[in-house]
Amino acid sequence: MVDSTDKERIQEVRTTLESLIRDDVIEGLPVLMLANKQDVKGAYTILEIQEIFNSIAVALEARDSKALGVCALTGFEILI
Repeated sequence: MVDSTDKERIQEVRTTLESLIRDDVIEGLPVLMLANKQDVKGAYTILEIQEIFNSIAVALEARDSKALGVCALTGFEILI
């Protein structure tokens, strides 16, 4: 889960996800990223989140991956 409003730590999250994906123990497992707080004004959109994490797309080539925009408080989900 990614906090879509935490613009100061988004690169730290990207780096952490990249190191997890490269771990041999979880090789081949699907990845589901939830971009939380989509209801908050000024939050990164799901498209912006995908752009930020595109830099690790090479590491995901052999597995299924999906990013969804959500709001944990309301259950709201953005499908693209």
